[in-house]
Amino acid sequence: MLSLLQPGSPVAIQLEGLEDVDMHNVLVIGQTEYVQLKTSVNDLAPARFWDMGVLQNFLEVYRGAPTATFTLVHNMRLAPALQPLVQGEPAALAHWGAKLLAFDKTLSREQSADFLRRLRWEYVTEAQLHERCVQALLANFDIHARSEEQYLKAVFYHAFDWSRQRVTVTYRHLAESIQGVKDSYSAAPLNEALRHNWLERVGYGFEAQRSATAYFAGQAARPHHIADHLPVRRTDWEARIEAGLAAHAVVVVRSSSGQGKSTLAWQAGYAQQQRGGQVYEVRNCGRPEMANAIVEYLRAWVRVGEQPLVVIDGLGSHVSEWAAVVERVADLPVRFLITSREEDWYRFGSTGAMVPVHVVDVTLGRDEAERIHHELSRRGLLADHTNPWQPAWEAVAERQLLIEYVYLLTQGELLRERLAGQIRELNRESRNAAAKLEILRLVAVADCLAIRLDTGWLVRYVADTVGFDSDRGEVLNQLEREYFLRFGTSRVEGLHPVRSRHLADLLHQVLPLADTLAGVCRLLTPEQTHEFFAGLPGLLAAPDRRQLYEQLAPLLAPRTFLEMTAALDGLLCGEALHYWQQNQTIIAEVVSGGGLELFVYETIPFAKPDVLSSLSSIDGLEEGLRHLLEHSHKLAPLVWAESELLLFASLLHAQAPLAVSKPSYLGLGRLGDWLHRLNLPLPLLSGCEMPALLLALRTKPLAETQELFTYLWMADPATAQDFTTQHKAVLLAYLKQQTDTPTLREEDQDLVAEYLLEFSDGDRGNDLSVERLQVLATFLPGYAHYRSSAVLFPIRPAYLYTVALMNAEKRMTADILLMPRAARINRLWADTILHLYRAKSVYEWQKHLLSLRQLALELAKRFVRFLEIRLEQQSGRDKAAIEAIVTQSEQLEAHRQRRPKLPANKFGSLVGDWGGLAETDRVLR
Repeated sequence: MLSLLQPGSPVAIQLEGLEDVDMHNVLVIGQTEYVQLKTSVNDLAPARFWDMGVLQNFLEVYRGAPTATFTLVHNMRLAPALQPLVQGEPAALAHWGAKLLAFDKTLSREQSADFLRRLRWEYVTEAQLHERCVQALLANFDIHARSEEQYLKAVFYHAFDWSRQRVTVTYRHLAESIQGVKDSYSAAPLNEALRHNWLERVGYGFEAQRSATAYFAGQAARPHHIADHLPVRRTDWEARIEAGLAAHAVVVVRSSSGQGKSTLAWQAGYAQQQRGGQVYEVRNCGRPEMANAIVEYLRAWVRVGEQPLVVIDGLGSHVSEWAAVVERVADLPVRFLITSREEDWYRFGSTGAMVPVHVVDVTLGRDEAERIHHELSRRGLLADHTNPWQPAWEAVAERQLLIEYVYLLTQGELLRERLAGQIRELNRESRNAAAKLEILRLVAVADCLAIRLDTGWLVRYVADTVGFDSDRGEVLNQLEREYFLRFGTSRVEGLHPVRSRHLADLLHQVLPLADTLAGVCRLLTPEQTHEFFAGLPGLLAAPDRRQLYEQLAPLLAPRTFLEMTAALDGLLCGEALHYWQQNQTIIAEVVSGGGLELFVYETIPFAKPDVLSSLSSIDGLEEGLRHLLEHSHKLAPLVWAESELLLFASLLHAQAPLAVSKPSYLGLGRLGDWLHRLNLPLPLLSGCEMPALLLALRTKPLAETQELFTYLWMADPATAQDFTTQHKAVLLAYLKQQTDTPTLREEDQDLVAEYLLEFSDGDRGNDLSVERLQVLATFLPGYAHYRSSAVLFPIRPAYLYTVALMNAEKRMTADILLMPRAARINRLWADTILHLYRAKSVYEWQKHLLSLRQLALELAKRFVRFLEIRLEQQSGRDKAAIEAIVTQSEQLEAHRQRRPKLPANKFGSLVGDWGGLAETDRVLR
């Protein structure tokens, strides 16, 4: 293509598809030459040549193009028995002509002879082809030397894509693909993901500084460790990951901390790079705009021929938008390799992307421990070569952590013992010991909560509270050398979770952990607040937590409403988990019988719907619902007055956080909802006075004024009513502008909204109407009904938009419209418990449901077979048929009981409503 397709040339190359990595079908050049390419490391013998179907494929084309020539391009050594055909010897032509006549009875002898004379052979090596391609690129296209490889990759990628689509390729196609590379190069420096290091290219370069020592001392694995060939290869796990990447867009390497997840991920990336692929690492993807930039960047580099492997090393809030990236590049040759702890996968991964996810659960077993010992001994890395592997394994067998095992083998002591020794040495230092210990405390505790502290904030905080005896930069360098921390980025990195937990324990044997947690709280960014409060129950005992809240409340009171709300939301997750632990046995019985989605709402603390109780009075109550109702009576009572959430909310309320002026009203309505539910009084803010309300309507965006008026109607309905009565015209004008609703009018006791519906939004009429009415009900909740209708410009036939207009017509009450706001906290509680039982991904959920249906179908077949036996009066076969039915029924019921729950946020798009699953359960029973 690169040689034949020239500017202004009429030549076109028709690609006729591809079956495998090679192009097995025919490539057409200008309708006069047909080419097949074959590659192999083996010699080409006559029998294999015939089995490859080269002649058969060409013969099929020959019937439609009898004047064309046919060329086989190959890199194989030809067997001596095939040489006569290549040289056109008469005897060989006669022999192969006879084979063709036997293959195609309609072929004449003259046609077979003519066809074989048109056969051409061309031997070329891969290196020669590569060199020809490079020379053609440099000669025929305006590209710079030393950048030709990227252009060649792009043409290669597009050639395969064109072949899949059976495109007739012209010079224009080549020019556009090469121009796309140039555009991608020029746009790359402007991409936000690149500028802010949200996505980085991974290099496997050598790093001489303390590389081996750091790795075997428990530093988190990085690419340069793999390039230095430090890890002991775990070939079984590597093979599973490679197989997963070959078959799935997303592979998750999952285990507890210290099992070698990162090492396995970077090992897979290294293998990808050795094959010519490119590896990227997602460093930050916690907001939609980050996901947008990363998607744009990946699409640009796919256009230039890359097939990236994207590594996300450690799920957390900082990459919570990963699923959005995966879904939006699902049509591209991009693979994702994710490492995650078990708990983080259910918090940040089980909502999952709507693509197949393959999970590899990594563990360390006895046999693998023996192989690791043998390999470390072979390299001379054991601390004591005379010691067998069994004692070391016994020392770590309870938790079976790879990091502990390798450290013990290579250092001769347990990781905790080594860290304790380092701390003792640090305490004996005369300068900066206090500052170093304080940094270690804060970083280790934050790392236990999966929080990465801001480097600048950390250094300033330690300087203000403890102080430095010498240059701060030198102190950080010493900590990097001794504890493998990295301060060179915006967030502190480098500690391993297992090391962090040991350090946190050792550094708080005398000092209270609560004091350090309070220090961490001072260093939190707003988006880390929820994670901090949700993680407290796993780090601190209940009595100590209650003392900690007294320190945290004054810290949080001056912060934004969103941060205070996030803190209460995080504590609610902890309360839900505590309640689940109290009732775990009862809930497990419900899971085995089905109906968890309905049952979990019997556990919620606020505005419980009491669906099961209301059903108890109905005659003919189904057994399944009766089963749920009976178990609901066994639940331990939720003593909300003794909850940590109420304690912290009361302490926070005592700080009068609402009396402090905030730069934004975002979160105010949600905070007010929390305080209202907890029966804590809501003070009337200065922002709720009439002049301030009018100013907010003039200067604040809709998202903030919604929060403000939500709070106002809860805190002081009388003031809210007075304001809306006096300034209704102002409110209606503001709502018209902010919601893009030209017409808002009162009809009797209803508020009616009419808006213009874009034709492109025709399928969103229902959502757009409900969103508008929810806003109206927030500001003006006193109407009997809220009605909406839409209009479209009549530029198309009416039947095209009749349904869209019907969907936009709504008539709803304020109670219904504001229900999502009221139900937010209940959903948070329920989702926390349901997360524990969700499938790993939507794909796994669908796969399990499909197998459930297959089992049900097989059961139906066995019932039919039993009826056939009865009708045929084959009584001797009754017993076997009944046993088969019983066995199949038991398998079906066991599979149904193990059915995982659908990952959150995906239910509506796949099922429709709760009744769908309830009906499935009823039929299966």
